[in-house]
Amino acid sequence: ASLLSMAGCLPHLVSLSLRQWSQLSSETLAESLPAFTRLRRLNLSLVPALDDHALEALASHCTQLQSLNANGTRVTDTGVGALARLPWLSELCLHNCENVAGDFLLRFCALPTTPKTGQLSIDALHSFPVEEANSRPSNSLQYLSLSHCSRVTDRLLQFLAPCSPLLRRLRLDNCTAVSDPGITALAKHCRLRELSVVGCPQVSSESLNMLEQHCTTLEALSLGRHKIREVHRQAFLAARPDVALCLCGKTWVHVPAQQEGYQVLPLQASNQVESNTQRGAPAAESEPEEASAGMTAVGPAALSSSSSSSAFS
Repeated sequence: ASLLSMAGCLPHLVSLSLRQWSQLSSETLAESLPAFTRLRRLNLSLVPALDDHALEALASHCTQLQSLNANGTRVTDTGVGALARLPWLSELCLHNCENVAGDFLLRFCALPTTPKTGQLSIDALHSFPVEEANSRPSNSLQYLSLSHCSRVTDRLLQFLAPCSPLLRRLRLDNCTAVSDPGITALAKHCRLRELSVVGCPQVSSESLNMLEQHCTTLEALSLGRHKIREVHRQAFLAARPDVALCLCGKTWVHVPAQQEGYQVLPLQASNQVESNTQRGAPAAESEPEEASAGMTAVGPAALSSSSSSSAFS
């Protein structure tokens, strides 16, 4: 009732955070959300009441929504798929949603339902040629977090990438089925600025090569060390000094020794890397591998969303 009263008092509300509101019932949430018709940013992370019924109501009535955080909730692919109807949705965060496998993305690829069941399933992707993705309508997604979505595969990314020309920030942490072909599709079709694939053991140095060649807008890359050889890390940083590479919790940046305004110290003795822009970061306490000339490590680090105007927190 209090949430409905809030909607009545604030009919023009554009940003709302209900983070961790544990006393809210699913019925009240589903009944109240349609009243917030002007909402553009909504944070429902860790709200136990958030379910597919509430997302259906959200998709039907909050048509101006641009940013949704549903981290750690019990929503499923069915409910999240309904959000594909929102024409302005640009930021979607589904980190640690245990019931979301990734099938919902097929709706953002504008793929038709299967004739027998009328449902969308990643298993049915084999019946669609990858080339067909190029003719699908584009979605408006700019930031997408799919960490721990177990059914996100390379083939799904090959369909999603051509349909997502605005995608700038993507998290695929612990999507264990993702490998080099999926990252290659993203590199070729998306103008990504930030990409995180930590916990994706099949991603190898080939992905570094594709991102180096094709993803010219990339600014930050975070990944595990599983199949990334040291020589390839060094080659990537030398070829792309504009990219901060976060590897196993440490961020490697290429610092040209001749660049004015930078103080380059030996890696083992370095306590801080300073620049004229006043953007410093503590250096790694130790690094077992030999430091490369012109490179230094700073950490711990992760992809930051602080520059975004979304409701994420």
